Amino acid sequence: MSVKFLKKLSISAVLGLLSHSAMAQLAPYQTALPTLNATEFAPGVVSTDAFEINTVLNQTGDEVIFSRCSDDFSKCVLMQSDFVDSKWQKAKVLPFSGDYTDADPYFTPDYSTLYYISKRPIDGSNKATANYNLWRVRRDGDSWGEPEYLPELSSPENDLYPSVTDDGRLFFPSRRNNSRFLYYTQITPTGFGELNKIPAEVYGENGAIGDSVVSRDGKVIIFSIRNRSDSFGRGDLYISRLVNNKWTVAENLGSKVNTPDHEFTPIFSPDNKKLYFTRIENNKGNLYEIDLSALNVSLEMIEPGQLSYRQQAFESLQNDTTLAGIPLDKPWKRSLYQLVANTMQHPAWGMNHYERNYLLTLKLAEMEGVKVDTDVLFAAAFLHDMATFQPWANGTDHSQRAAELVPLILEDIGFDTNKVKEVQDLILGHMFYSKTEDYPLAQLFHDADTLDFMGVTGITRILSLNGKGAWATNTAKAIETLKGFTEQLPPTLVSASAKRLGEARLAEMQHFLEQLEPATYQFKAP
Repeated sequence: MSVKFLKKLSISAVLGLLSHSAMAQLAPYQTALPTLNATEFAPGVVSTDAFEINTVLNQTGDEVIFSRCSDDFSKCVLMQSDFVDSKWQKAKVLPFSGDYTDADPYFTPDYSTLYYISKRPIDGSNKATANYNLWRVRRDGDSWGEPEYLPELSSPENDLYPSVTDDGRLFFPSRRNNSRFLYYTQITPTGFGELNKIPAEVYGENGAIGDSVVSRDGKVIIFSIRNRSDSFGRGDLYISRLVNNKWTVAENLGSKVNTPDHEFTPIFSPDNKKLYFTRIENNKGNLYEIDLSALNVSLEMIEPGQLSYRQQAFESLQNDTTLAGIPLDKPWKRSLYQLVANTMQHPAWGMNHYERNYLLTLKLAEMEGVKVDTDVLFAAAFLHDMATFQPWANGTDHSQRAAELVPLILEDIGFDTNKVKEVQDLILGHMFYSKTEDYPLAQLFHDADTLDFMGVTGITRILSLNGKGAWATNTAKAIETLKGFTEQLPPTLVSASAKRLGEARLAEMQHFLEQLEPATYQFKAP
């Protein structure tokens, strides 16, 4: 069956379309399609009928360390499962664990040290401590060192859930002086710096924190919090951000994660794209994963300009419009807009380009007297380049790849599945070198995307790619691409209205190149 005639697909059916080579490019913890709903992690192997907590992956994602506990939660050991032959293997107890209760592992940014908590003896005896203390153990390849107790950080109460930022700050929740706070300190070559704490107001009214993780850049905290009035159950996950050097009051992450059960032990994947957590169901701890994009959360290290645009995009949601004023008049449009704002940022194709394509298609439709299904157009405009972004890109034609993937995305957000094929048709024919379907909206969408490569806008897009793609490996190549576009693009325009607009945009490009040529010695200067 041709991709362009794909109907509504199940997850397994879409995955079946993916080539083995494409899947091999992904780390084991990554998925070719976004995990938009909380899904059990490695069921039957890592997440089993036993009580499991914590999901800590190594840098390459082919090893997971977690805690497996007794039913009454009185004893936990640290376990390791390796990803071999395309599946997670039976877990084994780490060589330094097993005799005493160990839990809450967390790697340092260089993955050379594992911090964790333990009740192992601290006085030279064989007697376990009554409370959890902070420990760490060095790692060299597959070899583990001797566990090291951290007395300067430990207290008579439970010290829990360590996490470490890229700048070497260690965060951990601890109950001291009858109150539990999230504490942090700087790791130094000789020990640790002064102990500080996140203010209580960040936890929200009556909020009692438990396991909490800080993002590697130190700008986001996911808390496990109990006793809040907005909680879904016995304990929920909440998010706080560092804004102008002040932590925001933690906000509930919502029903995609939180349930009437108890959610805790949050942690991020190595690529900052997924959230892992534990859910206690029927008195057993199960491990779950979900894409952060499904929660409208992003931890990507992006350029300041992109961050500004993303922040503005989310602010525009309060007005029920996109940043360019496109109505977000249906819940699925808001969900899609948020997903795209979180995951598809690029100087040449991304949010700005998507909004221009939508608006220009509407303009062409008005000029041509064509009726537009704005649902189909919105979905196509905001998803047509999705396969240029990870984890969806696989080296094949991005239009074809996007057409394969959009059914699952649209089904999950509540889009009318009867219109999915029309969206696919627009996506498949959007590029200037693509053959369009023989109906007006597909042709106009093709024209709009082609026009966006022309004129001042097209010049800006290609120059912004400098050094980032085949069209612009350097400035000289970018100029060569623009010169080629002046000849390649105009003949591909279909509608009369697009051809008229194209004439003006072509003149802009030709004028730019004419002015640039003598200033660069016939384009020979860098």
